[in-house]
Amino acid sequence: MKGRRLGLLVVVLGLARAGVALGAGALIVNGAGTPMVWTADPIPFNPDRGGLGTLNNAAAVADVTADFAVWAAVPTATLHFANAGPLPVDVGRNNYHQYLDVCGDGLSPIIFDTDGTITDDVFGAGASQSILGFAGPDCGTLVPPVVTEGVAVLNGKWIDGVQTAGNPEIPRAVFDAVFVHEFGHYVNLDHSQVGLTEAFDADPSNDDAVATMFPFLIGAVGATLTLDDRVAVSTLYPSAAFATDFGTIAGRVLRSDGTTPFQGAYVIARRTDDPRLTAVGTASGARFFPAAAGGPPAPALEGEYELPGLPPGQYTVEIEEIDGSFTAGSNVGPLDPPAKLPGPPEFWNGADEASTDPPDDPSLATPLAVAAGTTQTGVDVVLNLPTPPANDDCAAPVVIGATPFADVRSTGFATTAAGDPDTVCGTGHDSNSVWYAFTPPAGGFVTIDTRGSTYDTVVTVFQGGCGALAEVACDDDGAGTSHLSLLSFATAGGTPYLVEVTDYGSPGGGTLRFALDFTTCGNGVVDAGETCDHGTAGNGVDGCCSAACHLVDADGDGVCDVFDDCPTTADPAQADVDGDGIGDACDLCRTTDPGQTHWVRPKLQLSGVADGKVANDSLRLGAEFRLATGAFSIDPRANGAALEVRSAAGLPKIAITLPAGAFAGSGPGWIRNVGRYSFFDRRPGGTGGVSKMSVTDRGGGRLAVSVTAKGADFALAAGDAPLGVTVVLGGAAAGAAGECGEMRFESPPLAPACSVGRGGTRITCR
Repeated sequence: MKGRRLGLLVVVLGLARAGVALGAGALIVNGAGTPMVWTADPIPFNPDRGGLGTLNNAAAVADVTADFAVWAAVPTATLHFANAGPLPVDVGRNNYHQYLDVCGDGLSPIIFDTDGTITDDVFGAGASQSILGFAGPDCGTLVPPVVTEGVAVLNGKWIDGVQTAGNPEIPRAVFDAVFVHEFGHYVNLDHSQVGLTEAFDADPSNDDAVATMFPFLIGAVGATLTLDDRVAVSTLYPSAAFATDFGTIAGRVLRSDGTTPFQGAYVIARRTDDPRLTAVGTASGARFFPAAAGGPPAPALEGEYELPGLPPGQYTVEIEEIDGSFTAGSNVGPLDPPAKLPGPPEFWNGADEASTDPPDDPSLATPLAVAAGTTQTGVDVVLNLPTPPANDDCAAPVVIGATPFADVRSTGFATTAAGDPDTVCGTGHDSNSVWYAFTPPAGGFVTIDTRGSTYDTVVTVFQGGCGALAEVACDDDGAGTSHLSLLSFATAGGTPYLVEVTDYGSPGGGTLRFALDFTTCGNGVVDAGETCDHGTAGNGVDGCCSAACHLVDADGDGVCDVFDDCPTTADPAQADVDGDGIGDACDLCRTTDPGQTHWVRPKLQLSGVADGKVANDSLRLGAEFRLATGAFSIDPRANGAALEVRSAAGLPKIAITLPAGAFAGSGPGWIRNVGRYSFFDRRPGGTGGVSKMSVTDRGGGRLAVSVTAKGADFALAAGDAPLGVTVVLGGAAAGAAGECGEMRFESPPLAPACSVGRGGTRITCR
């Protein structure tokens, strides 16, 4: 089972009101920076008297004992567990309050929520359909930092033998992996980010690199501890050999000034001869909680990290941003939500470590030797300065030649120069400015469009040179949706114009989608491509010519193709409720949740396109996204599915509808398994080329999708890149309800992006 994002929660109950916080490695750390630990040996647990799903009490208790034993078997830790006797009663929805979040009774309850009703009562109706269980320290003190009682709740609804949309099932081996993870929380372990790439790459063959304490369940591999898990538990409960037989790397993560500590970067040491499996991670500042009891902490803890338990060898040290989806009960590290790195991810680079490139290329690593019983100290990572976009300054604009022109770039690190002009339609001196330059060859009209951008854009057009600019036109919310800009203005031939795009108000920025088109329609001159030109009186002032003069309105709805949100579907109202730049009239997917558009490690590959060979095109798509409905309530077997690939200009180039129905014979049709729907069409040519599609539940409304198509003829060429892709799990109603995902593969240097190879016959987007 691959990548099933089910609910692995840590809930610190009785201690949650003691002012504790989360930290990588240890779950609860006091104000002095010391983690809480159990001092009882063996660590007690008190199992429920009832059954668990299809398991009777004896089998359920045996499973719990075996899951605790996984942690007790770590050779570099001194952990022992003991069944301290059953709870007084069979715990259920009506009496769980007597045992959950109750301190001082000498009990550490392991509650068997046999039908999920306790989980629903704690977290809300329906929670049992996505949360398998929760665990953590329940009682203790921060001064001294000691755990005295623990708690765990196991949701037996997932192994009750019933498989319906409202009562999902998982294999027993996967269920056991969940509670090996949860019993890590029981001894005060936090989540880990080690194995992030492998967890979300849709390749089950490398899941052995994913830590058991990873925030989401990635199949049954979690039942086997990684080095990172063994180091985490040994750090809290070390044997003598842990210090003598292994080495340590320690240092700080510092901002670009080389002095100010940075809390919340994820730091990983990887042995160079086995970087996937011999890897240990933690967060910088994992023990810095000045508001917790027992403090204050040493100020240096704010940016410090320590990576013990390293087998001797050569190691690299890297830092990365903690995944933004790791929040609340799935939190990683000391901050919730996670901190944003103020620069790129990078490696420690030895003597060249600095805030600038050169000398510190963030992609280069300097290995360092780790010996048994020694600590490599002072391995400080100085965060590289963020690199502003190339057109950050008025004096270095992107020069636009041929039109129509489109550009996509990140403006998060764009700056605002002291000499940047004030604008009349924004706040005055707005932020994150980037610049473009265009000189029209003749009189006419320019249209600028930022729809599809992820932030509140302001577009201003100037004449003149930097430092002496005269404003020609300005627009803030002219697109009429999501605070984006749409601006058209009359031009004089041969006159240079500078275009500034800013973020309205305080610094922020994001992904800018910038489009500019020029037309001579309306200048009163019959230019190339026109059969007539009546001037502005006959053609309007927006640069959109009539069909008789210049065919720029292909769907005849009175809106120019250059800024028509549905160029091939008439929609004069130009409604775009979700503000994604695709009009409601042609938008298959209503995107109201960021998880629908921010896909995890997507990859789209098309081969054989425009190669002149019949039935030679193929397509592969793999990705993970979240549904706006927040639950895996889709049923493509009953409602079908749809796939659409759009060109950079927003035109649908591939549109495939997969029919509903159960699979039989050679298909087409769907097969339903535990947490997965699979479509097959084994006929020659499949359904629009699609021979297989799988949709896998990963919990919390997230799902993984893969599509394979071959033997097709797609009306697509290299010039259509960068591409966009839409997946709908059902028909039009499902798309309107948000049971869908929509992804744009942008132009470099942004990721994800598209590249073209094999003489223009292969397009790879990731």
